[in-house]
Amino acid sequence: MLYARARDALLDFCKQRASTDTHDQQPMNRFHSALCRLPMDTRILLDLRYVEQMSTHELSILYRVQRNMIRTLLREARRTLDEQLARSEPPPSARP
Repeated sequence: MLYARARDALLDFCKQRASTDTHDQQPMNRFHSALCRLPMDTRILLDLRYVEQMSTHELSILYRVQRNMIRTLLREARRTLDEQLARSEPPPSARP
């Protein structure tokens, strides 16, 4: 139930963001744009951990994997998000 709610909320959020100008280089717009480019499973995991504030123990129960696997998945998700943010970084000449 919680997984489905998180998935639906993220889909709605990304659809809303897609309908606006995503080329705006404001930091939050860049973050949201990068977040929406992540795979759905990665977005849901990040949402459950950081928005819903589920512990790694709770996530391990939900995903039916060991806590170390959740930690690994979270580390990979953060790395992927960092890469997406780096790609959306404006060129140095375009920065104020």
